[in-house]
Amino acid sequence: TSTIDRCLLVANLFNDPWEQRFWRLTKYYLHEYGSSTENSTPPVPLLPSFDLLVDFKTFEQIHLERTIRRDIKSSTSSSLTYCIDSYIALKQTDRAIQLLLDSDPNDDTYALNCIKACLISTMQKQTTETSKNTVTKLVATNLIANGKVDEGVQLLCTIDLCAEACRY
Repeated sequence: TSTIDRCLLVANLFNDPWEQRFWRLTKYYLHEYGSSTENSTPPVPLLPSFDLLVDFKTFEQIHLERTIRRDIKSSTSSSLTYCIDSYIALKQTDRAIQLLLDSDPNDDTYALNCIKACLISTMQKQTTETSKNTVTKLVATNLIANGKVDEGVQLLCTIDLCAEACRY
């Protein structure tokens, strides 16, 4: 075994968390940049607590997993807002739109969430104009059904459905 492996073993034997983290990190980077010896065992991947030291793809994957776990457990509006913001930052816009549209109609931010979902949907690169308009029409209909008639009518007018808007 290599010197790093022995140091890591001693740190594990003495149950010293700082030393364990230090030697794991050292072993990982020496192995990554080609300075480790042949008789050294390959390092385990870095722990999620080292998220600032990993490459971009791994960092993105760690944060997506965290967001999904938080999304599953979310029960408060602040937790839900965090999930929506994270999904948008991680370019998981479909899930962000779904969470925005599923917000409680009695919530003060309902209209804002619906309009935000429209904006995100419109900003996505989509092949057809109809898919963008579908989300906007759905949001407008939901707003009208929940008593926000002015906002719903304005959205319908923005996608050239003025005749339908006049019905409301």
